[in-house]
Amino acid sequence: MTRLFKASAVALAVALLLNGCGSSGGGSETASIAGQAKKEGTEASTIAPAKVEVADYPTGVSELRDLTKQFKQAVESGNDEEPKRIAAEIAGVWEAVKQEAQSKNAELYPQLEQDLASFLGLFSSEKLDNETAIQQAYQLYQRFRDLSKALEGN
Repeated sequence: MTRLFKASAVALAVALLLNGCGSSGGGSETASIAGQAKKEGTEASTIAPAKVEVADYPTGVSELRDLTKQFKQAVESGNDEEPKRIAAEIAGVWEAVKQEAQSKNAELYPQLEQDLASFLGLFSSEKLDNETAIQQAYQLYQRFRDLSKALEGN
């Protein structure tokens, strides 16, 4: 029961924070990830997207794949802070390319949003579950690879 209460309190706090940030440029994008997490029954992330510059959509997709690999390596190395930093970068790059991803890959987009929300939801608990993090990073990598393949076909 205590865990449920903590999860509810975290979700409420995130929702209140996101609601207060709704007028800023990044708040609505962060809210969409949190909203997707809530809709899918996963916990909202405590990871805020990093501010990143992305040259173009293909570069962003490539960066997402590279960052996902780096995330897995950071988790395997046992570093507690590096995975959080990389996850924030993944979220930031996704925010930069997601509109184009949605317009160019409408069939892949909903699953990508769901997978990313689940991935970022890993950080809502006190301690990262390394095995689950690696599994979700692999799944997310596969989705980003699918985006790359779709780019090659265009």
